[in-house]
Amino acid sequence: MASSDYVKVRCCLKEWLDNRSSDDIQRKLTLVTDERLRIDITLALRLLGSVWASTSYSFELELVPVEAVNGMLWTKLLSTKAKLTRLREHEQEREQELKKARLDPTPSNSPPVCFRTTIASLCSLRRVGWGKVPPGLFAVTDDAQIRCLRAGQYIVAVVAQPVGLRQRLLMALVRNGECVRRSEKAGDSTLLATVVRLNESDKLTLNYTSGVPTSGHFAAIRLGD
Repeated sequence: MASSDYVKVRCCLKEWLDNRSSDDIQRKLTLVTDERLRIDITLALRLLGSVWASTSYSFELELVPVEAVNGMLWTKLLSTKAKLTRLREHEQEREQELKKARLDPTPSNSPPVCFRTTIASLCSLRRVGWGKVPPGLFAVTDDAQIRCLRAGQYIVAVVAQPVGLRQRLLMALVRNGECVRRSEKAGDSTLLATVVRLNESDKLTLNYTSGVPTSGHFAAIRLGD
């Protein structure tokens, strides 16, 4: 039976229930067996007061034991309960994944994209010495320079604070002995940032040409090859 037929049947039953006294609706209830009834419904369609057409519907109603209804409801309940259990398990798995992502945002099988370290000492020739950190994109050498371990395009940023508030601090970022960026102005803190192409084993050095840095940070983000 098509969906449109179901709509017609529903409208027919509703009209039959709402208009029991109408002559345009003929109803007949027949006992087929002890456990089966048949309802015959005939509808007369009128146009301008005259019968234009008629249509008939026949329904057979079978007795369904209460136990069978309870069995179907119980089966449906168990199925719904199983679906809810699976949804809860899936939700718990997602929560565990989110917690793990918050604690370790970079998966262990993915290459690092960021490197950070801090000023640890002041070396000879007015050069900054960097603190040792676990190697990743870079490694801090024994002479406190930063050596590139993975070639690529990088955003490099350095921020440093001078010893005195009024001290003028100027810095230069040097790659393999060649200056690639100088700080443009001095203040309470000096910022130096640039985009630079680095090859494997390139060394970065931070020199201070004026003032003395007391603390600072180095950060590099890999943009790609």
